[in-house]
Amino acid sequence: MRSQSSVSGKVLDSLEIPVSYQPIALLDAKDSSVLKGVLTDDAGKYQFEKIKQGNYLLKVIASGFKIKFSEVFKVDSLDTFEAPDLQLKSSDISLNEVSVTVMKKTIEFKNGNITVNIEDSPLAVGNSLYDLLSKLPGVTVIDDAISINGKAGVRILIDERIQQYSGQQLITLL
Repeated sequence: MRSQSSVSGKVLDSLEIPVSYQPIALLDAKDSSVLKGVLTDDAGKYQFEKIKQGNYLLKVIASGFKIKFSEVFKVDSLDTFEAPDLQLKSSDISLNEVSVTVMKKTIEFKNGNITVNIEDSPLAVGNSLYDLLSKLPGVTVIDDAISINGKAGVRILIDERIQQYSGQQLITLL
């Protein structure tokens, strides 16, 4: 039964230099739906495994280049189909600057610790640390004793330093 093959090839720029670590999609030729996606390796090579017989085309969207589509090709054997090299053309758009912004999660669970990041949080506006602490799910403050899910002996860290205060002193501090 001849049912699956592989498709491989190479992505190059206009100077025939390999384009590394860029996404490439295998599309169904009938409706252009994306069937699989891979990244090119450091030599600009890619390979799609376990491809059924049929008609396909490739699509490459690489930063700094125009979108590139291959010609429609037919896969009809168990052998590897070697697609012609895809040569990308530079786009007319040039980026001067790229900005990456990362936002911390408000509540993180790591190494058995629960970390509440209140910096830049709308929860912090107009509330004291004590107010924020008492509003957290599972945290109970009764008679100067802080417990989490009913467990006493909670360690409070501020700026990653354990606070060595009694219950009343800690509540006054917060």
